[in-house]
Amino acid sequence: MAASFSSTAAAADAFRCSIASPSRSFTNGKDDKPLVAKLYREGFTARMGVCARLVFAGHGWGPAEVATMAETLSTGCAHNLEMLVLLSNPVGDGGALAIAGMLPHVPKLRLILMGDATVGTEATAALRAACEARAVDLRMISKVGEVMWWGLCASVHSVHDALGEGALE
Repeated sequence: MAASFSSTAAAADAFRCSIASPSRSFTNGKDDKPLVAKLYREGFTARMGVCARLVFAGHGWGPAEVATMAETLSTGCAHNLEMLVLLSNPVGDGGALAIAGMLPHVPKLRLILMGDATVGTEATAALRAACEARAVDLRMISKVGEVMWWGLCASVHSVHDALGEGALE
């Protein structure tokens, strides 16, 4: 599953604000907006909880967007996440540091794939140290061929998951 999101709470709050608009109405005539917001929050949390891989390659996410993603994952909503792919995004120092801070809240995360072109030396060192402390394999890729290879690997894993066990054997 791949989606744009803020934090679980922020996403639900933004949705709640959008449905609170006077132009929004429900066909039954009742004010079901609080219920809809609650169901949205529960649905988002449930869907994130089953994700083993999140692939956000090529979205153009800079430090602010990556920090928002890291804030969301820090809520514990992605407790089964094993692989995070952020290839071809200008993550920057702020994004790298946000990812480092998120790691304790994603206990099953074992692999992060991201580019290295926009991350400075100090932020790279901090992220590498945080990954080593949590036994997370950090692949900071700069060569186009490597980006394509790792992107292909992530895609094959996603297809395998979608088709089920034994599908690619």
